[in-house]
Amino acid sequence: MPSADVHASLSQPALDEARLDILRQRVVIFGLVLGLMLLAFGGFATTVFLGMDPATRRPSLGMVLLGPAVGLLLVVLPWVRRHRFARALLRSLVWRTQLIVIFSVIGQAGVALAVMTAVTADLTAGGFEGTLGPGWVLLPLMGAVHFAAAIIVPWTVAEAAVAPVVWALLVLAGPLLGSRDSASSVAISSAVILLTAAPGIAIASLRSEGIRTALGLRLLNARIADVERELTLARRVHERLFPVAITDGPVRVGFAYEPMRQIGGDFLDVVRRPDGGVLLLIVDVTGHGIAAALAVNRLHGEVRRVLGQARDVSARDMIAALNEYVRLTLAPESVFATAAAVVVGVDGTVDICVAGHPRPLVRRSDGRVEAVEPTAPMLGILGHEDFDAEETRLSLADGSTLLLYTDGVIEMRNAAGEEFRQAGLERALAAASEEGAVRPGVAQPGIAQQLLAAAASFRASAPEDDVLFATVRCGP
Repeated sequence: MPSADVHASLSQPALDEARLDILRQRVVIFGLVLGLMLLAFGGFATTVFLGMDPATRRPSLGMVLLGPAVGLLLVVLPWVRRHRFARALLRSLVWRTQLIVIFSVIGQAGVALAVMTAVTADLTAGGFEGTLGPGWVLLPLMGAVHFAAAIIVPWTVAEAAVAPVVWALLVLAGPLLGSRDSASSVAISSAVILLTAAPGIAIASLRSEGIRTALGLRLLNARIADVERELTLARRVHERLFPVAITDGPVRVGFAYEPMRQIGGDFLDVVRRPDGGVLLLIVDVTGHGIAAALAVNRLHGEVRRVLGQARDVSARDMIAALNEYVRLTLAPESVFATAAAVVVGVDGTVDICVAGHPRPLVRRSDGRVEAVEPTAPMLGILGHEDFDAEETRLSLADGSTLLLYTDGVIEMRNAAGEEFRQAGLERALAAASEEGAVRPGVAQPGIAQQLLAAAASFRASAPEDDVLFATVRCGP
């Protein structure tokens, strides 16, 4: 999701809640940092003040000690009241931080005056004529305090501008309070105050944008986590559509499945028939992911409907019914499918109808691999008047294995960009061990699982399509 889209999805209450969390966590640090700065400055100024000639000391000792006292108060008070701050609302906490910054600097006026009085005395001894005011100290102090506060407190730009604006207004009001400074000097001092606070305001702007981005990413990650949970649940539902492998009886069916994503568009159904045989259906819906999985679920419902009306339905009729369903319900959304329906009798006779699906393979008992040609077009392209589905009959009574698969198998590529193709699958099928074969005392996995492992070792990366294998064997 682009940054602009993330920001657009954020509400002001969500932003305020995030700022409040940060401020509650940092209010003690805020007081500690500002308090230590003022303690250090006040301690230095007090030392300078006490070292001055008592006759030239300005202002009083009480005003000088006010500076470090404010610093000490900032260190102690937030810690003592931290539990109360943890329950305070955003506007209250922001307002308090602004007042602290404003008055902590004002409280240093006596300290600044003491320092500059000492500096003026030293300069006068060297021939300097004039008097340096406390502004030479207060201005850098304003900038330092404001900058430190802007780094710690998640102010907006408007909130960060409050303290310097108040300081500038106090300077502008100086003549009204008896100050002898000229109008131009007052105006210049006010402008310098605002310029001194510019770095802090810039920091507040950057941090405000950073908070928005961080909150947007947090919201995006929460949404992704929700989607992943939904996809995990959807995969469980999707995989419940798959049958249980048949490992005993005259007809045995095994399969192996690996979706491209959490859920996919490949589908397998196996149903025992009243005569003891098996109907096997493999379907591959065009597309991937959620849309394909939804189509699969709809097709599964149609298969159950058809079987509910005729449990002994032929392979040809099952394909014809699915074609009409896809044409009427999925094709208008440009969703189509390929499929193969197989009816296996207890005597090993197989009737198979292949609708646009990759060619099934038969591995004979002597190791030869044969392909079964498609007998019908892709599902959903033609209406029932033009849809011509035929069946191919073959036998598995000699111990042969019938393999059905989806096109994700033969289209996978290796690191050199070469496709696995049907030829690669035929080689892997010919090399697969027999079901239940024993090698060094351990039973081999089924042929479908062996083929899935062979495909995984061939491809260069994660599958680019769903992969599904199904095997059918007959005999004792």
